[in-house]
Amino acid sequence: MKKERALFVGFVTVFFIICYLFMGQHYDPLARYMYVDDENREQILEVVSKSDIQLLIDYDIRPEEFLPFVKVEGYDILNAKAYYVVQQAKDVAKEEIVASVNTILQHMSVETLSLYLEDYSLAEIVDWVTYKDSYNEESIFIYRPTNYDTFLDERYTVGRYVPKDLEDVVAMRSLISNGTMQLSKETNDALGKMCSLLEDEFHETCGGLIATQGYMSYEEQLKKYDEYLLKYGPNDVNKYFLYPGHNEWQLGNTVGVIVKEDVAFKTSAQYQWLMKHAYEYGFVFRTPNSNVLRYVGKDLAKYLVDNQLSLEEARVDK
Repeated sequence: MKKERALFVGFVTVFFIICYLFMGQHYDPLARYMYVDDENREQILEVVSKSDIQLLIDYDIRPEEFLPFVKVEGYDILNAKAYYVVQQAKDVAKEEIVASVNTILQHMSVETLSLYLEDYSLAEIVDWVTYKDSYNEESIFIYRPTNYDTFLDERYTVGRYVPKDLEDVVAMRSLISNGTMQLSKETNDALGKMCSLLEDEFHETCGGLIATQGYMSYEEQLKKYDEYLLKYGPNDVNKYFLYPGHNEWQLGNTVGVIVKEDVAFKTSAQYQWLMKHAYEYGFVFRTPNSNVLRYVGKDLAKYLVDNQLSLEEARVDK
């Protein structure tokens, strides 16, 4: 009986060894990976370990999401989907994508990153997650700086954002020290159309309007903020100039205007014309009694004028 049992155990053992060796020869590690095909099979097997193949399956990672990056230094298969998202949105080197995404995903999700990629550069996002806001630790980095109703204050910031479609303004004279001014393309186009009508009305360049300020970079704001800080002190400086990154001048859709240096703007015929017609071109005065025009698009401008609302009040009203 013992001899028969030993023979049976030996037979079973040999059988399982043979099965194991047979299956080992024919086992396909990609059998459960639904995106494998004859064209990518060898490439995947060459660059992906068995443990990572399981991650590809578990996280439903497609070949196009990891193959372009798998040999880049710092590559992390768990960040593959984010690498792919950035690649589709930005024309930057794979090395920059991998390094940037590895940093960014320590602070935000892929879904949140996707929202910021619509308007911010990869470098601007990395700068924000790395350094935040040195002026206000509770600042909120807004998603869509190009939205018509975007406004900035002590709480809301765009970091070091630079509009991607800035253009030189040629439709009006400028008092800016370097003699040039920039605005976003849509704002610039609308300003050009409005200036054309002003010229017909007042028979001089842009109806006699002179620009005092257009787009202001983050670096320019740093200098100006320091000047105002010395002049007004830390308790009052924000009454006159907000923290760098918190100024709407950085959005590229705001322009300061006067008529002549020795004429009060609100007493001028040009101001009265703007009060009646600026909204037709998408502009509103940023605050009552100001000389700052903000482009918000025709629909929102009409809504604000019809309802006598400021930008902040309109956001609350909605």
